[in-house]
Amino acid sequence: MSKVAPASLEESSYRDPRLKTVQPFKSSLPPSRKGASNKSYTIEESWDALHRVVDKYDDDTVKDWKEDIDTLLVFAGLFSAVVTAFLIESYKWLQEDTGEATVSLLKQVSQQLRDPQFAPAEPEAFRPSTSSIRINCLWFLSLILALVSGLLGILCKQWLREHRRDAATRTSAGALALRQLRRDSLERWHVQEFIATTPILLELALLIFFVGLLDLAWTRHFALFVVCMIAIGLGAGMYIITTFLPLIATIYTDMTQSDDDVMSSFRFICPYKSPQAWAVYRFTCMLLRQLPFVGSLLVKRGYSWWTAVTPPRDWSSSDMRVLTSYHRNPFDLKVYELRALDWATLMLQERPSIVLHFQNILQSLSLHPSVIMTGVLNYWALAMWEDLTLSDVQEELRDMTKFQRTKQQGLGWYTLFSRAPSIPDPILHSPVGMKMMMFHNYWHSLVEQINITTVHDLNRSISQFQVEGLPKAINLRFFCSISYCC
Repeated sequence: MSKVAPASLEESSYRDPRLKTVQPFKSSLPPSRKGASNKSYTIEESWDALHRVVDKYDDDTVKDWKEDIDTLLVFAGLFSAVVTAFLIESYKWLQEDTGEATVSLLKQVSQQLRDPQFAPAEPEAFRPSTSSIRINCLWFLSLILALVSGLLGILCKQWLREHRRDAATRTSAGALALRQLRRDSLERWHVQEFIATTPILLELALLIFFVGLLDLAWTRHFALFVVCMIAIGLGAGMYIITTFLPLIATIYTDMTQSDDDVMSSFRFICPYKSPQAWAVYRFTCMLLRQLPFVGSLLVKRGYSWWTAVTPPRDWSSSDMRVLTSYHRNPFDLKVYELRALDWATLMLQERPSIVLHFQNILQSLSLHPSVIMTGVLNYWALAMWEDLTLSDVQEELRDMTKFQRTKQQGLGWYTLFSRAPSIPDPILHSPVGMKMMMFHNYWHSLVEQINITTVHDLNRSISQFQVEGLPKAINLRFFCSISYCC
């Protein structure tokens, strides 16, 4: 029994946790692709290179902060102008209307002229209505919070300017040390928390203004109140939902994720990230950690409780925790990297300048070419008829139309109309597609070295394939992604 051997694959191991067998792929890449460059650098050059990388990281971070502050300052200015326009009218409600007082005096004079015996009653002291006092309190507080957020934004920009100011250091090592001193001091004095608090103050000012607006509508007319309540309720509801959704999604997925089913589904992250959502997430995790009896109960039921209630450093660290969780799978399938390549080849393959980079990247993957053709380039039907090689991958990237025409001429027109696995596109977004990738990759790793043990493991994996219900899920009674010549 012989088969078509794959070409140019990095060496890696693939193991089914149920089968306990490891089979390596043998690499055929030249040594120059494996080894690192032998170029030597001086100590100063190494320090300088490290300083450039760290400096770029700091520059990007501070740039993002400044852009957020600039946007906030613009909105704070516009919002303050709107609130001021309302206050110009509303603060008059706290004073006696001089026009009404004049009319009242004229009435008294007229009555005294008609009846000299008329004794006017003592005028009551002016007292503003409770609603007028309440509305003005809310709107003045809203204006103050908006101005304070703008002031805090200006202060933060001044602090960041000094943080990035160049200093006369003699060496790159000294510059790096100064940078670290400033960075640690920035964290020690909670400057990042000040920056995160600034938009929260402005959002709070906006919500308080809305409350005052509803109070005003209630005192004027019920229909006006209903219209304002619906509009403000939709906006406030969206704000509250997007604040709590990252908390719910992150804790739920962290708690239900386990090492045993790390490849069961493609895990998404909630993109509604904001300073207030992060504050709610951290505060909720702190409260949940005070309930150890609940944690112990959930741990006994198989939930990853302590991972869920231990928040990472920031949202970026949370994203990386999701990303690296798939690198622990027994097949070493970097799911998100494959999905990124899937999207990139679909959108950018027509650009000649990027094709060579695609070829280089796909060649370096520790995957069989058939797995690349199916998982990245989506040629599931073709993999059922032919054992694909790395040259097929490169040819498809160079000219997709020519590659498809060549395969049709070689295999026959019926391959176009043959039944293919019904896997949703993109395949890595579905549990079925991920499991198909696992079995597909595992089977190719087993047949790399045929012996009694691997034949037994192959038979067991096919049985497991059927137990998982994948034939029914892909709408095929039989699927074979490896080919042999006897």
